[in-house]
Amino acid sequence: MRFLAFLAAMSIGLVASLPAFAYDTLEQDYAACTQGGGKLSSGEIVTACTRLIDNSAQENELVGYFYAMRMVNNSDKKQNCADAHKVLELVSDKTFVDGAKQTIDSNC
Repeated sequence: MRFLAFLAAMSIGLVASLPAFAYDTLEQDYAACTQGGGKLSSGEIVTACTRLIDNSAQENELVGYFYAMRMVNNSDKKQNCADAHKVLELVSDKTFVDGAKQTIDSNC
């Protein structure tokens, strides 16, 4: 629940930075990456999160959440390990930091 509230707040920042971050399917990818659980396949979520990461103008905490969402939905242990390290680098939320540490312990 706290994560969803955070994403809603971060959406305002995302909209404000659209010129540096915009591409054709930005809104669809954002919705798929952040709200796709239970509605979309893991592959669709991973693809959307990857496009968001690849199209970001800079790495910041919001992009760190995209790494976290890709990590949670991906079955590729090597990629999950790399994503977990990015989460630790970019995200300050304890819930996500703890999840990334657990992923590192089991995948890296």
